[in-house]
Amino acid sequence: FAFIGGTSNAKLNGNSIDSQVVYKVQTNDVLEIGQVTEGARGYLVFGHPLKIERIAESYSTHTRSGLGGFEGRALKKHDIIPTQSNASYNENLGKATDYKPLVEDNTIHVIKGPQFSSFSEEAVDTFINSEFKVSDQSDRMGYRLVGPSVSPLKTADIISEPVALGSIQVPNDGNPIILLNDKQTVGGYTKIATVTQLDLKKLAQLKPGETIRFEWISTEEAFKQLIEFENDFDQKLKNVTEQPLFNLSNVRNTSKKLASLIKEDK
Repeated sequence: FAFIGGTSNAKLNGNSIDSQVVYKVQTNDVLEIGQVTEGARGYLVFGHPLKIERIAESYSTHTRSGLGGFEGRALKKHDIIPTQSNASYNENLGKATDYKPLVEDNTIHVIKGPQFSSFSEEAVDTFINSEFKVSDQSDRMGYRLVGPSVSPLKTADIISEPVALGSIQVPNDGNPIILLNDKQTVGGYTKIATVTQLDLKKLAQLKPGETIRFEWISTEEAFKQLIEFENDFDQKLKNVTEQPLFNLSNVRNTSKKLASLIKEDK
């Protein structure tokens, strides 16, 4: 397995382990992920993939509708999830990467939304030049932001229309809502802007209470940055395969067990 994404004080049998390192475990070993201390989400990847149904090209769980994942719900104590056999899982043991998935700044790049003209110049300036806090009323469906009001000129209500991933709706109270992966398909509020595809990754690691700032970017520049990121990431994936780094702590722990068993046998 490997733990990636947000930083966590993960432990294997009571010993601290690193993220982005492939570890091998045995029956009755205990993995403790603990609280994510940096970022908002972490991901546990198994050498033997989980044997769960794929829905809409995804293995994830949509708890609101009870679809996907393991029985369409959040995991519970004593759940046992079957896995699929992967004969080559041992090939990656000890491999690691120094890739840093988390970002230090809180700038979120946006392009103009479909109802941009519904907002006054003053509201647009406030939207760009202010800090907004991610509220406690945030989840995978959307991030509700708290900050200065950026209400539209007349009313926020429009005829319902399709919404995009990253759409920033502004209801009549003037508090923006960024629509995320579990968003609805249509919405009836004015949309001042849309988050770029690249910065959606940054948003996903923000926790309630953290702040963000918006910055305009052209569609052309946003596309250019996305291509550069994907090319760079593809190269990092290639390096993991062809020029991998290794973390041998797991191997050392295994050798200690073997040494102990040999000593007891003598």
